[in-house]
Amino acid sequence: AAALGWYISNAVTGTLDNYSISYSNAIFSFGDLLNVTSFDAPILNPGNHFTFDFENNSGIGNASASDSVNIILFNQTQNKFITLSDVRSRTYIDDDFSGMYLNLNDVCHIWMYCINDSGTTISNTTYVGQYSVIAP
Repeated sequence: AAALGWYISNAVTGTLDNYSISYSNAIFSFGDLLNVTSFDAPILNPGNHFTFDFENNSGIGNASASDSVNIILFNQTQNKFITLSDVRSRTYIDDDFSGMYLNLNDVCHIWMYCINDSGTTISNTTYVGQYSVIAP
């Protein structure tokens, strides 16, 4: 009930019969683990390939090289979510994924969060932004 109340107060905007989602305010995890803090814009090309470069902040605070980075991608054009779990440690993502085919000009929203290697600590979700699928 608390999570639903938070979403209604923070991520749902508008008035009766005209609601929308504030994607930048949507949160999927709350925790004390340091999330990735500096990143370049992800590259989404048609198909199922994802490239995302971010700074390795291992060793800062409680961030560790063994933490996994997890990506949530919402394809607004197709109205589909995909979660890329345990994608990589805190370095660089250049990987294929399954479950969704990206079409040219699809509009996608991306979030990321980290989990420690024992699965006991999680970071807050970071909204990466809205991106369109572009030609390679």
